[in-house]
Amino acid sequence: MKFMKLLFGFIIFYFIVVVFSSMVNLAEKLSMGNQWLLVGFYVFMGILFIRYILYPLLKYIGKPSIKDYTLMFDHNKKAASKIKKYLKRHLDVELVDEIKAIDDPDEFIAWCKAYLEKEVAGFSKIIKTFAFKLSSAVLLSPNSFLDGITILYGNSNMIYTLSKRVHVRYNGKQLWNMYFSIMSVASISGLIEEFDDVMIDIFEELLESIAEKLGEEAGASITSSIPIVSIATKATSYLLQSAGNFAFIVYNGNKFKYMIENLYLEDKLTQSAINKASRAVARKSKLKYVSDLSKGVGSKFSFKGKFNKKAKDATQPES
Repeated sequence: MKFMKLLFGFIIFYFIVVVFSSMVNLAEKLSMGNQWLLVGFYVFMGILFIRYILYPLLKYIGKPSIKDYTLMFDHNKKAASKIKKYLKRHLDVELVDEIKAIDDPDEFIAWCKAYLEKEVAGFSKIIKTFAFKLSSAVLLSPNSFLDGITILYGNSNMIYTLSKRVHVRYNGKQLWNMYFSIMSVASISGLIEEFDDVMIDIFEELLESIAEKLGEEAGASITSSIPIVSIATKATSYLLQSAGNFAFIVYNGNKFKYMIENLYLEDKLTQSAINKASRAVARKSKLKYVSDLSKGVGSKFSFKGKFNKKAKDATQPES
């Protein structure tokens, strides 16, 4: 496990260096030697970093943690007071009035559990929306390094959105593990496309050899259709990458969902069970995602076949 973390740590570091180098090269090209434009570019990038990375992170850290809620549900008065003060500042007026009317600690705990359960009910829709947006953005992205940044921002923004809905955040260690896993996937996704052509060449050779054998067995040449292999390979590569990104964000979202549910459900799950359940949902969603996209492609070919048939029928003389 330590070796894998060191390996991913190196990949993340290399990805950050490459992204920074790409940004410097882009700044130099856009500035065209003008120092004011160069400074303006870096100021603009700094503002984007503060607005979309640093500011949300600071707001996220200010929320009560999963540990705080666990302590409160174990009747810790200090944790209950901290959460109550936070909720009074951030909930809608109607809900704040409800909280102010509660004096009994057990009643407040019951109210919080009911509130969490109600808000978690909408998590699945949010997770699915983010998954589709992120996978589509990566699928259409023209640059491999933009893919990595998109995955990093998309996953972080989803967790922030879910956390904002229930006013609960990960603990420090959980937050570190989440960002490490996201950065690992983002870095790999951003770098793997650099070797895309090599993978396609290998895949093409494999398909050609299979097609030749099938042609010999069928008594007809199938290799005449091999030029389409390049297109199919490229499409398959993008499809699998998109499906992988879709599954990854579903995994991250459901992992957070199960950890919040674990706060108020009677039958508690271990962290291992939560991870396992999240992976199961992610695998299922990945298969469905690929199936849905495949059906979409198939329907286009089916439409084309119907169109050709109609065109052929239209050229036939009327009886």
